Amino acid sequence: MKTPSRKFWLLLLKIGGTLYILYLLVGFFVVPKVVDHVLEDRISEQLDRSITLEEASFNPFTLSLELIGLKVEDDDGQVFVEVGRLFSNPQLFPILTRRVSVKEFALSDTIIRLKLETDGTLNIDQLLQVPEPEGEEEPSDRFHFSVGLIDIANVSLEIADYTRTLPLEETIGPVTFVAEGLRSDPNIDSPYDFVAKLGEQTTIKWKGDVSVNPVASSGAFSIENLDISKAKPFCMICFERRLLACFPFRELTVYDWMQRRS
Repeated sequence: MKTPSRKFWLLLLKIGGTLYILYLLVGFFVVPKVVDHVLEDRISEQLDRSITLEEASFNPFTLSLELIGLKVEDDDGQVFVEVGRLFSNPQLFPILTRRVSVKEFALSDTIIRLKLETDGTLNIDQLLQVPEPEGEEEPSDRFHFSVGLIDIANVSLEIADYTRTLPLEETIGPVTFVAEGLRSDPNIDSPYDFVAKLGEQTTIKWKGDVSVNPVASSGAFSIENLDISKAKPFCMICFERRLLACFPFRELTVYDWMQRRS
């Protein structure tokens, strides 16, 4: 049997090197353009909201994606979500074992604005409308997910309630949240650390372990320098069987608000 010649190996090396260079060029230059196009054109059209992005970058060595200056507008043209930096580092090989794995997910310098209009509609109602599946879904093997590190810093939630006689506008944040080793496997606990500011004085801290399957947590919860006048307007509500947000209500009860939606 004739062994491959030196020219063959050189040709194979050239082909491999060329493909590798093409991969790097696509990763560094093409992928960011595709992400920009998908966000500003495709997803913007699906959500019927304007989406702009200042910068996108992709590292083909680590498969990490970074978005800078992401803005999503409301129907009235005001900014709904403003993201300073979003970073994600997914891993491909775990998909072979039916697992969606992300080594690191980071979100920073972000503002989310929730607004309750005078008619009782929330500015995210359209995004919460999930179409009912047609017919019975065939059972399929479940994918598990895991996130090595979740790092959320300097994220604020601005809320406004215009159903009141005197409109209420408040800001919760900045919020920091760090969790390690978050997994959807049964009975897996992951350490987390949550800190949020309510006004200039009040600080909410929650530190311990969290489980995704089943959803549970244990740890220490504390509120420092609580201002009752700031905390009173808030209560937890449920939107159509989905627990979504903390929103201010004083003159409008949860029951009345749900009746307006039905």
